[in-house]
Amino acid sequence: MQWFHKINKIQAADSKVNKNLILIVPYQDFNPADFEGAEVLTVKQMKSELDDLLEQWTDTLKETLDDPMVIKKMNLLDESTQKLLVDFKSGAIELAKDNALRIRNAIMDLHKGLEKVELSIENMKSTFNKPLTPDEAIEAFKAYIDQISKGKERDKIRIILK
Repeated sequence: MQWFHKINKIQAADSKVNKNLILIVPYQDFNPADFEGAEVLTVKQMKSELDDLLEQWTDTLKETLDDPMVIKKMNLLDESTQKLLVDFKSGAIELAKDNALRIRNAIMDLHKGLEKVELSIENMKSTFNKPLTPDEAIEAFKAYIDQISKGKERDKIRIILK
């Protein structure tokens, strides 16, 4: 969403605005105070940011396809969707306008039933609030994971650090 906010700041100049018009009404619906101290963006920079976002999203989708639970459910999809995901994962096809939604929706279908459990830095600090040997640290971490995953089906839990 930040990218959309930034790109909306880049606007083409109004072709009706000329030097004579500015001499009469200086701002022409533009207030420099609104942009004072703001980051100056170029279309080239925004394209680069968009390329980075696409690369991150593509990597995330491919990493999701490596999830054992997703792999186990892959045969539940129809053959054409399975082929699409296999080709995407292997790099035989790229994420494109005509296949992105199909790939995303198929991955979401495969991911249904999985439960995200978030580790927070604050809770990690309370778990590791004193010096620990490696074995003690492993036991403390295991106890922490057991605590946050209590009551959930362990095969369906996916842990993420927030």
